[in-house]
Amino acid sequence: MMLIRLGRRALKVRHFLVAVCALCGIGIVAGTLLLLARDRQADLHAEDARGRLLASVLESHVSRTLSSVDNGLKAISRVLLLPSGKSGVGPGGVDVQALLDMTRDGKLKPELHAERFPLERAAEAMAALESRAFFGKIVIEP
Repeated sequence: MMLIRLGRRALKVRHFLVAVCALCGIGIVAGTLLLLARDRQADLHAEDARGRLLASVLESHVSRTLSSVDNGLKAISRVLLLPSGKSGVGPGGVDVQALLDMTRDGKLKPELHAERFPLERAAEAMAALESRAFFGKIVIEP
């Protein structure tokens, strides 16, 4: 039987090796827990950054949409809504002839998608419409 002398005491070698292995196991578990905590913190940081980016993009999109709606409402109220009693005023106070004249003169233009689709590519036009990845109206030409 082999003994390891520690001052006045002596330990059997196998007891010493078991104690060393137990300490190593505790060290490995503690190190793993520290690494997992660090990785979780890094994941939370990355998730926070993605959330802030998404919020910024969403805020920009909402701002542009509201601005566009506001401009459209201002244009309608300034040009198309006329006091009742004027000739040519249709239901709701809209002067349809003025609207047609402005469209003909180029003063009132709808926002159109950059690409026009022939009738044969109507499925592509529908996919573009559903993707909402553009601004304006889609034109399908006969």
